[in-house]
Amino acid sequence: MNNTFRITDEVKRINKLQKRINFDIFKYEGKHKNDLEILILGYYTNLLKLANLPYPVYFEKRNNQDPPDFNIYDSDRSFLKLVEVTESMKPDRRRQKEYWDNNVSIKNEYNISNLDSLLSILKKKILAQYSNTDLIIWNNINIHDISQNGPWHWIIFNRIKHWICNTIIDLEKCQFENVFVIDSNAKRLLKLFPKFELVYTVDDRERIYSTELKFMNSHP
Repeated sequence: MNNTFRITDEVKRINKLQKRINFDIFKYEGKHKNDLEILILGYYTNLLKLANLPYPVYFEKRNNQDPPDFNIYDSDRSFLKLVEVTESMKPDRRRQKEYWDNNVSIKNEYNISNLDSLLSILKKKILAQYSNTDLIIWNNINIHDISQNGPWHWIIFNRIKHWICNTIIDLEKCQFENVFVIDSNAKRLLKLFPKFELVYTVDDRERIYSTELKFMNSHP
């Protein structure tokens, strides 16, 4: 347990680092990959807390081991589960290239196919043979890149329903205990599996759209 850290302490450290080196550089330099993963874990933890749900307090980075990325623990440092974190971006984005080209300001252009990167991650990850593990995806794609209107979580839901109905993806094969998606601003937490559920949103107007629809029988 010597390698466990309090999640909030590490998020504070990373936030200070971002201010010191510029947030864009932090995001685009590959050497900060571990810190970015911890930051995503921090987003997940904070959103669970805001939703008044149990949340992890400590974590251990599983360095030099096979995935998943983290062991997470409660306030008593009792083990909870494993967590795998990842990020989806617009398909045409290349973080390292943008950084070295000094082109970190990407124009927002509405195109629902920008969510294909989320599809790629789901198709790649859901077959992973992990037990007692949650998958957390930071969907780092601006709402204006995927839609001109509509609640964020319904845009995601309808796209995934389209993939399922067209047999592009089969979530019944998912090996994770839970699959979560966080929006680009880290203000919304959506559960995709084993059921569709808006866990938390900062915008109360979106709560009226919240539902708990199961994907497995969601064909029109």
